[in-house]
Amino acid sequence: MSRLNRLYEIAKQENRVVLNIFLTVGYPDLSASEELARIALESGAEVIELGVPFSDPMAEGMTIQESSQVAIDNGITLDDCIGLASRLRADYEQAGILLMGYVNPFIAYGLYKLGDRVRDAGIDGLVVADLPPEEAMEFQKVMRKSDAILVQFLAPTTDPNRAKIVIESGDGFIYCVSLTGVTGERDQLDPGVVDFLKETKKLTDRPLVVGFGISSAKHVISLRGNADGVVVGSAFVRVCGDTDLSVRNMQAGQLVRDLSAAAKGMDDVV
Repeated sequence: MSRLNRLYEIAKQENRVVLNIFLTVGYPDLSASEELARIALESGAEVIELGVPFSDPMAEGMTIQESSQVAIDNGITLDDCIGLASRLRADYEQAGILLMGYVNPFIAYGLYKLGDRVRDAGIDGLVVADLPPEEAMEFQKVMRKSDAILVQFLAPTTDPNRAKIVIESGDGFIYCVSLTGVTGERDQLDPGVVDFLKETKKLTDRPLVVGFGISSAKHVISLRGNADGVVVGSAFVRVCGDTDLSVRNMQAGQLVRDLSAAAKGMDDVV
């Protein structure tokens, strides 16, 4: 059983959801993003999504767009992202570690080279925001050869026939987009997200992980029992940008602890 499958199987047995935290590698700088990833893992995150900076992150809201531009200005490369993943793997054997990015940087790097690096670094999978299922076969083949997964996105607007194609073009968990729009913090989740998850469960028994707009313990609590995992990105990235180092690290740790408590069923964190 893969590391990620084991995480989701244990969470299912314990009637909780898996907490995934996204951060942009190189924001506010490379060493800070590594420190923040470690804070997240020490504070209760079970999976870290390492965002690969890209000049046109079309699925992202303003918070992650700006963080990506800062990282690009800092000269961050895909090799830097893989290097960070490798260092985290050395110290967090059981954590899930994913690379999240866009097609162009991965293609430019070379898929087979990427597959080798993913395997050597102990990366569990690749999340590609703009990869159509019809073009995913080569990515999926390379990831499988590297003992990693290709994560595909499923949106509420996807019709059942196309949803089946999306599901077949990836492996591991299904990344369920909670809304029609870009990433970013929201006060309320779309009221249709639970129905979306219930309908998706009719199509697959793979774990369903909800992202886009998840930013508070309240959101996590509302998804327990329907989602197998949640991804929190913009809320964490916003904290990463605090220029006061001590405040930043304290707030990052507290945010993840609150989210983790909610994921485990401790409703008094709200």
